[in-house]
Amino acid sequence: MRQADEVDGKRVILGTALLSCRDACLSLLRSPFHLDDYWSRRVEFHKVRRKCNDDVQRGSAALDENRYEDFLRPVLKRLTVLRNQVAHGCVTYGPSSRGFEGLEDGLKVLRALVPAFHSLAEKRGAQLHGDLRWDPLPYPRLESGRHRQIGSAG
Repeated sequence: MRQADEVDGKRVILGTALLSCRDACLSLLRSPFHLDDYWSRRVEFHKVRRKCNDDVQRGSAALDENRYEDFLRPVLKRLTVLRNQVAHGCVTYGPSSRGFEGLEDGLKVLRALVPAFHSLAEKRGAQLHGDLRWDPLPYPRLESGRHRQIGSAG
């Protein structure tokens, strides 16, 4: 992705998007509720809090140093946890669920990143077509050659 986003040696599309949602990203990283470890009863809360603080510090440094992938990795993990919370209703129950702040942060991040990813794919994807290596789809469509045969044991 790095070369596809560079113009005159500067990262343009992704960097601009991340800077526009920096505060929301850091808020997601800071919140223990969006870290999978928080939901594990085996992890002590002070360790969860420390992990969040470390992620904020590392994320800020990575963003300042234009290491966008290093910044994005934990943010996208937090968005996955937030997605699971939305799907299971724990942030959408109402104000008492105290999940609206995270939901608003997640939406700010997605509003910035989705168009950036789309732009990168649309404008620069052809340049990388030969270099891209995608993993096989984990859930292939029914009529795909990768979909298991219905009624078969394998």
